[in-house]
Amino acid sequence: MSSTSIDVRASDDIQTPLALDLEKIKRTTAELTGEVPLPDGTSIYRRATWRERKVIREYLSQTIKSTGLEPQIHEYRKFGENVYGMLPATQSSPSTETVVIGAHFDSYPGRGAIDNATSVALTLELARTLKTIDCRNRNLLFVFFDEEETGIVGSRMFAKTIPDKLNLKIHSAHTMDEIGWDSDNDRAVELELPSQKLRALYSQYADLLKIPLLFNDSEMSDHASFRSIGIDSVGITDEFESGDDHYPYAHTRADSYSKVNFTHVDSTGKLILAVLEELLSCN
Repeated sequence: MSSTSIDVRASDDIQTPLALDLEKIKRTTAELTGEVPLPDGTSIYRRATWRERKVIREYLSQTIKSTGLEPQIHEYRKFGENVYGMLPATQSSPSTETVVIGAHFDSYPGRGAIDNATSVALTLELARTLKTIDCRNRNLLFVFFDEEETGIVGSRMFAKTIPDKLNLKIHSAHTMDEIGWDSDNDRAVELELPSQKLRALYSQYADLLKIPLLFNDSEMSDHASFRSIGIDSVGITDEFESGDDHYPYAHTRADSYSKVNFTHVDSTGKLILAVLEELLSCN
């Protein structure tokens, strides 16, 4: 397993036919937090216990399948299972070079809306959207990590085992956590421990989209699992450390759907989409 270089291509504007469906993101977030029932009619209000996470894994598998991807379960211990799906490159010769994009699906004993249903919903919508690109020069691996809240266990086990098992060369890993809080409506995004090249790439598109970008050295979420084994990685979040607008309801029962600023989710999603389009470009 190894990481590869990242080339930053100059661009003076963003012109793309791709667009995220914010209504789908809202609907998925509502389903993951018990705001509305799941498609099978059941409702789940948190994602903390083994039974609750099992229900959500089944939901994620069905949703991944609905995008046209094949859902896979990575069982790494008795009570831990990640869910993932691969979007292959479109080049004629098989590619092993792969970009990882993901978020953790477990929660503390609360609804876990901003921590971390919004990021799960955004990851699913990115899968739907990026599948429509005609030419992709790299694989995309969409991953939903288990047990982040108990020590980033799921992502650590995934990073150590799955790329080698699938014979993949990981280009970079992009993980999301606590997206959707923006009480001052400045659309700011904070990057956690970004590699130098990813910092440059996100900065390029944040400037074009006029999104304030902050940085920290936090290793408290799933990006750290990839960085620790030498992969170019970044965590994407709210003003977690460097700003003054960090989500105050994380890990509490007040972390509910009503707290989500979907303008911030949409704006952050557009930034991530622009970066991923760049990394998949066949030009």
